[in-house]
Amino acid sequence: MAQTQPSGDKDPPPPEMRAPPRAEDGGEYRGRPLGRILIKMGKLNRTQVGEALEMQKENGKPIGQILIGLGYVSEADVQHALAAQKGPEQ
Repeated sequence: MAQTQPSGDKDPPPPEMRAPPRAEDGGEYRGRPLGRILIKMGKLNRTQVGEALEMQKENGKPIGQILIGLGYVSEADVQHALAAQKGPEQ
């Protein structure tokens, strides 16, 4: 019997190959917490976001600033996530 070939479904690209979400993409991330958006972008994991949130409780700084300071994300990553959080312009 011949073996069947896969149906053509491909694995999703690794996080570093995914395009960042854009505000023009229909507002999928509109109003979501910044940490959640960055996780969805593949830039962070839950542990990293939790660490940053604990630090935020102590010092009151914006989460994006903390994540950049920890070296977890770039300023560009935060800017892309903030644009997605804002959603499309009406």
